[in-house]
Amino acid sequence: MPNNFQSIKSLPRDIIVNLVVSLLGSALISLIPWILSGKIRLSILLFGVLIISIPYLLFTKYKRLFKLIKAGMDGYYYSFDLSENRKVFRETQHSFCYLGISSNSILEDFRKWADETHSVNKYLFLLTDPDSSALKRQIAYEKGVSLDADLSSLNAQLSLAIEHEVETEKNVSVVQ
Repeated sequence: MPNNFQSIKSLPRDIIVNLVVSLLGSALISLIPWILSGKIRLSILLFGVLIISIPYLLFTKYKRLFKLIKAGMDGYYYSFDLSENRKVFRETQHSFCYLGISSNSILEDFRKWADETHSVNKYLFLLTDPDSSALKRQIAYEKGVSLDADLSSLNAQLSLAIEHEVETEKNVSVVQ
């Protein structure tokens, strides 16, 4: 679960480590053409291309954390096993925000925790519209289907399993 926690506290250290490793890696990779064929210009060109691509790759990697800073948050778990609910709840200090389809997987643990705690004063639940086409795509993705895939071209068994889960989610959302 620690791999799923995003925090701005480790951001400066992570960026410095990534920059140093990227520079050293770029230098070593750039030496290969020079050592193998004696072409220093190719090595310099390769080093330049690698150095130019590093800021883009770092921005892509840390995009979520930059959004955290902009939102004024300290950190968040973007995914965790259901058995970890209690640990996540215990670590919550100011506010609890949940983004999901129906919240049926966390609701009982959440109710118990909310009754016990008095330090958290803000609870936000953002639930997906069960009639949204995005729900079907999300369930298909969780079953291993690419986000770019055409859902109408899936095999019958997988398509049926996805439709069944969509209907289950719709029913759970309506009941709660």
